[in-house]
Amino acid sequence: MKIFREIVLFSVVFLVASAAPNEVDLAPEDPNVPYSTTGELNDDVEHVNAAAADNIIATDGYSLFPGQFAYHAEVGVKVKQYTGFFKRSGALITPNYVLMQAHFLGQNVFDYEFDYGEIGLGAVFNGSVQWEQRIRFSVNGILFHPLYRHKSDWNTILNNIALIHMERPATLSRYVQPIRLPLLSDQRTYEMMEGTAVGASDTIIPTYARNQVMPNAQCLSGFPTDYAEQHLCTNSYVGGSFCNLQQSSSLAIEDETGQRLVGIATYVYGFLVGLVASVEDTSSEQEIGLRYVYPEQSARVDQTPKSKYDNRLATDGYVAFPGQFPYYARIELAIIYTRLYFQVCAGALITPNYVLSTKYCLSVSDREQLQYGVAGLAFGEWEQLVNFTTSGINVHPYVLPIRLPRTSDTRTYVEMEATSGGPRYVRNMVMANDDCNQEHPYQYFSDEHVCTDAYIGGAFCGRLYGSPLAIEDESGMVLIGLANAIYWCEVNYPTRYTRVANFRDWIQDNSNYLFDC
Repeated sequence: MKIFREIVLFSVVFLVASAAPNEVDLAPEDPNVPYSTTGELNDDVEHVNAAAADNIIATDGYSLFPGQFAYHAEVGVKVKQYTGFFKRSGALITPNYVLMQAHFLGQNVFDYEFDYGEIGLGAVFNGSVQWEQRIRFSVNGILFHPLYRHKSDWNTILNNIALIHMERPATLSRYVQPIRLPLLSDQRTYEMMEGTAVGASDTIIPTYARNQVMPNAQCLSGFPTDYAEQHLCTNSYVGGSFCNLQQSSSLAIEDETGQRLVGIATYVYGFLVGLVASVEDTSSEQEIGLRYVYPEQSARVDQTPKSKYDNRLATDGYVAFPGQFPYYARIELAIIYTRLYFQVCAGALITPNYVLSTKYCLSVSDREQLQYGVAGLAFGEWEQLVNFTTSGINVHPYVLPIRLPRTSDTRTYVEMEATSGGPRYVRNMVMANDDCNQEHPYQYFSDEHVCTDAYIGGAFCGRLYGSPLAIEDESGMVLIGLANAIYWCEVNYPTRYTRVANFRDWIQDNSNYLFDC
């Protein structure tokens, strides 16, 4: 059963101390005790009677590639009353410490007889344990927030955050890395930014989803302001209703300095809500302040086309940070017909000399005259404006070509996360073409096309013809499509892209791009 989740609760921390041991890729020792069947505690999810078919924005999230979220931790607790482990999520914040929600640990310490705990790190979640590390912790390694008070009614709990000190430090590698916490000087609310959550509530294997962080005022509706000060929340209409979210799922944002942990899931009530905590590290104790928000209740998504401002799926996307999409090219054509006008579209830089776009983007009729064309690369002070006749561009960290699919790449990309990047961006789930044809009967989706789902990610109002569509795997970003049929964001139709893989031979024959096998 997929659960309808509009919003989620997360807890966040600021710690001053940090450590950065040398990176190694040695396989850790075998775990001393194998994991047994997962036990059941009182879950944080209220299982509303909403089947998957009733909620078109419900999603189990996206599969992780190895090392994608190297801070993700599986927290297992063994109590003496049961043979199995209770499992939740956490986040590695130093080689010695994992941060998670306090209530789960409180249940095992105060309501049961705690035996021992085990942290799982670095698993690639594909059946291989080559890089996996399992490290134990004892009850003495649990540090609750000093203002946390354990209650059976966890809905009313504040200061719901705890640290776990592991019995030995984690061995850092490509697959195990702590996540940074917000700087003490960071005063951002993270509103309208993209938040990434990792969880394993409905599946054994963790998945992830990305949602828009909402302004607290939109989530508050009728709840006391002191609750609002302890939480932040995310919007399931922009990103999807994540069914795999679980207690202590991490919430991270990304900026030009990398990923930062801004939340730990503390409460999920048929939707997604976020809780934030700020921590100052002193010599004797952590002083932690929390902010809390409740979501507004919502009805089932109405698929009827609406105006932009009435359509809850409509979004202007997220603001890209410098260098986030260094391959994005803004294309401007100066055309004379009866007068001079400008045609603006987009493309992707595939070599220092070539930009790939769609025919629709670059077409000029016989009755028109092309005055000039310009490709704009990067933004702001790093911007380069390059005339089409120029021999090449200046490659630097904010201007870099993107890889194209290898000749051996036969993936359809269905159910993968795809990013339409530019000055503003969104991420949507790739749909099967048959599903796109059913959802949009007036547009044809053939094998030469890739299409994306507006219900999982949002209906993007800022997409241009030729906008690049990219997926990310363990080797980096890969260009898989270029937008060739887009719609007003008042309607929630799939977006159609030209499938780049179908034109590899033509691209190689007409550019200096060299394909990998």
